[in-house]
Amino acid sequence: MNSSLLCDKSTKFIPKQDKLLPSGVWPVVLTPFHDDGQIDWPGYENLLNWYVRHDCAGLFAVCLSSELYLLSPEERLELACQACRQVEIPVVAAGYLGNSKSEKMDSIKRMVDTGVDTVIIPVCQLVPEAADETTLIREIDDILSQTGDIPLGLYECPDPYHRLLSSEILKKCAETGRFKFLKDTCCDSGIMKQKIAACFGTPLKIYNAYIHNLLDTLRMGVVGFNGLAASFYPELLNKLIRCYNSDPETAVELQQLISVGQCVISNKYPSCAKYFLKLRGVDIGVYCRNECPELTTPDIEILKAFKALLDKWNYKY
Repeated sequence: MNSSLLCDKSTKFIPKQDKLLPSGVWPVVLTPFHDDGQIDWPGYENLLNWYVRHDCAGLFAVCLSSELYLLSPEERLELACQACRQVEIPVVAAGYLGNSKSEKMDSIKRMVDTGVDTVIIPVCQLVPEAADETTLIREIDDILSQTGDIPLGLYECPDPYHRLLSSEILKKCAETGRFKFLKDTCCDSGIMKQKIAACFGTPLKIYNAYIHNLLDTLRMGVVGFNGLAASFYPELLNKLIRCYNSDPETAVELQQLISVGQCVISNKYPSCAKYFLKLRGVDIGVYCRNECPELTTPDIEILKAFKALLDKWNYKY
């Protein structure tokens, strides 16, 4: 793979200073909607501010939690644009989307022009599900050859199908120097250990999306968390990330709490996340374009009870 390609003249992207993305909590940014399905832009501003106030290291805007495939290309760009204008922390966002190869390639170039630090490629968009690794490598090479110096990332997105990257493929990507970010969704500590070793000494940093083995993978070398729990309690995740070496007993307690909480926060997601954020003071509605089941009275009572528990955990830790 060629890591020293000239910048494509058709893009307005100006390469930024080459620096590593920061460790820590990276929320998968939700998209607030009005009840008529239109994007709630004041609500989006409120949400971005909330993430920043809770000391998030960066934001993954325009991702599956944003209801990625139910956004128009223009909406994806505007969401990324507003995030980049509003916050000073790094922003990454998905590209390589469209109905044809040329549309997908163009979406990378258009997305980087919004100001994002890295354009994230959903792995499931690279090749058909039945394609072998040779075909996958060829597709990655082609993207590198057509995107100049644009910083890229990878996302093991489970929709429309769940393709995981082998450590061999990841090593090839990491060694180009072009890839900065991996959202890992393999949910397997042993596999992640191999991936961490494959990326060692390169700019490619791995962010775990699986809450239940977060502590184990932090000890292995994962640099942060990038999953849905970051829209519920980023402060607890930050405390875990910061204390897993210095205070292992507290780290174990925090891991237990956030693991138990996962069964609550994954019910009717992302509607439940929007309702929970509203309980935490973010002025957004719960409408989703993805036909998420409506929250029932018991669902709401559970979320309220969980919010009370979270307040106690924050007081303790």
